[in-house]
Amino acid sequence: MASVGRFIMEFEKFNLNPENIYGDAGGLGIPMCDALAESGWAINRVNNGERAYDDRHYANRGSEMWYTAARKMEKCEVIVPEDDVLIEQLTTRMGKTNSRGKLILESKQDMRSKGIDSPDRGDALVGCITCGGDGNSVEVQSRMGIFEQMEEQMDHGYGIPGMNAG
Repeated sequence: MASVGRFIMEFEKFNLNPENIYGDAGGLGIPMCDALAESGWAINRVNNGERAYDDRHYANRGSEMWYTAARKMEKCEVIVPEDDVLIEQLTTRMGKTNSRGKLILESKQDMRSKGIDSPDRGDALVGCITCGGDGNSVEVQSRMGIFEQMEEQMDHGYGIPGMNAG
């Protein structure tokens, strides 16, 4: 699996150890976690469907993580990157209470039936916010917009992209 090698390169680039890394251990994430472990990177596995740490209030770990991340965002403890897809994913997944009065997220299957894609970026950010404890720092670099890119290129004497007269 070529992507495993790519992940390992990134882990090493940032001097990470397996205990610093969390991966989705549900569905399609299982083979990736297994392949990383076989390559010597036994990362922390997170299964959103498993029992919540606070199972009095949450139906499963995924719901607990999403609601916890939402509270941190509301309190401005987290700055969300400027990414339209991410913002859409974070704001379109609905929550509700189940028959036992516990908070639960809308299932990805229900989202698909409404024509909404899986919130992969949202899941990734929620994992960054909630996994590993409060002592871990997460640095998310925002992407440059087109105008910042143009300005940077002009500062280096490259001119405006697509406007070269040859």
